[in-house]
Amino acid sequence: DRKVPEIIVKVNPRNPYPQISILPDTTVFWHSDSTFLFNLDDYIFDESTSPQDIEWSVTYDNDSIGVSINDVHQVFVSSFNIIGPVSIIFTAENDVGYLSSDTVTINIIQDEPPEWESLLYITMSRLLLQDTLSYRLSDRCDDDLTSSGNLIFRVETDTTILKIVIDSLTNVFLELQDTSFVDTTITFTFSAEDEHYNISTSNIVIL
Repeated sequence: DRKVPEIIVKVNPRNPYPQISILPDTTVFWHSDSTFLFNLDDYIFDESTSPQDIEWSVTYDNDSIGVSINDVHQVFVSSFNIIGPVSIIFTAENDVGYLSSDTVTINIIQDEPPEWESLLYITMSRLLLQDTLSYRLSDRCDDDLTSSGNLIFRVETDTTILKIVIDSLTNVFLELQDTSFVDTTITFTFSAEDEHYNISTSNIVIL
């Protein structure tokens, strides 16, 4: 019997390279931790390999950012002490070893500190030992990165004279501790803290 030779036919796809649609540029805040950018599966087409089987890699030349790609090809970026544009190169490799790349520009911007509105003077006396401010602190302080309700509010005061409590809704309760003061003005300080700043404002109580 004659032995029939084995013939192996390798069929390459018409377009063997992964096709990456344009990855979106984006803006993130400095000192942000694991900000979600996009899912790479939404931006890839390949004739030989399904999106979930594409191998992705990432390169960048700046130590002040970190970029990670998880198992389902979601991209996260962390930024440190840097402001301005940073280029990130994403490379896709399919099952037959062909590669394509696309470059994304991440613009890292610095957020603004919390901004206080003017607070009203408060009048208390031995006839009015307890009082509640007519507004919440969250209504008098704005922040571009953190919602007012998620800012951390604190107060500094001489507790031997005036006790001040801020509840979870940022209502402010005052209780006069020393009634010996007459025609006296005392000052206490509210502070609002977001991820990067701690900004204070002073308020006055007239006794």
